[in-house]
Amino acid sequence: KISSFNDQEKVWYENFGSMPAADFGRATGPQAGNPESSFPFIDLYRTRVKDTAVGTNTFWNYTTTSWGNGSNCLQDKSKVLGIVTTNALAYDGSSPSFENQTLNYRVSGLHFMPDGVTPVQGSYNLVMRSDVGRCLYGFTNAPVQATISIVGAGDSPIATVITGEKNGWLSLSANGFTFSEKTLQVKFSQDVPAPVASPAPVVAKPVAAKKTSITCVKGKTSKKITAVNPKCPTGYKKK
Repeated sequence: KISSFNDQEKVWYENFGSMPAADFGRATGPQAGNPESSFPFIDLYRTRVKDTAVGTNTFWNYTTTSWGNGSNCLQDKSKVLGIVTTNALAYDGSSPSFENQTLNYRVSGLHFMPDGVTPVQGSYNLVMRSDVGRCLYGFTNAPVQATISIVGAGDSPIATVITGEKNGWLSLSANGFTFSEKTLQVKFSQDVPAPVASPAPVVAKPVAAKKTSITCVKGKTSKKITAVNPKCPTGYKKK
């Protein structure tokens, strides 16, 4: 009830209020895609509700953004550069920001399903034009890989990450992580081509010189001389 609101709740009530009064059963809160309000809103009530959702509801919401934080490669408004999807209770409604060579995207939510035992399983998917990824990193046309890191408070869950490039699009998926407030960091990489080894110089093997033999005579005396370039001794003549 309004009478029990603390100062922060009163501010939020004034900012987000547009429905019947709270004393008549009204629920209020910030927009999910506004992390400056939705993240602290969730964190305030996280301890009060034991990090557990009261119920579940599924609906699809589509929004567009042209913010392109952190890089000129994300400024082209003439075409779709990428699509981000997540099942987070609260998320960053702008495009991922490019900082320290990673595309950062923030999500938040409660940890447990209504039974208070089953963790909420998070999903995050990013599809981006290949030429945008190459622009961000100055890559060549060689295949591009990508990795997703999940950075956040609390646990360090293992997420399933699938990456690939097809038909001019890079696709990434991380599933199975749990929620507190988390930052999903995507980093692209490209294998450096192995240097082409120069052919070893051909070294000719030395060929042994062929020896020949001659017969040299002096009077009735004869000698056989064998050498590469045989010559008769002084006083002898070649026979």
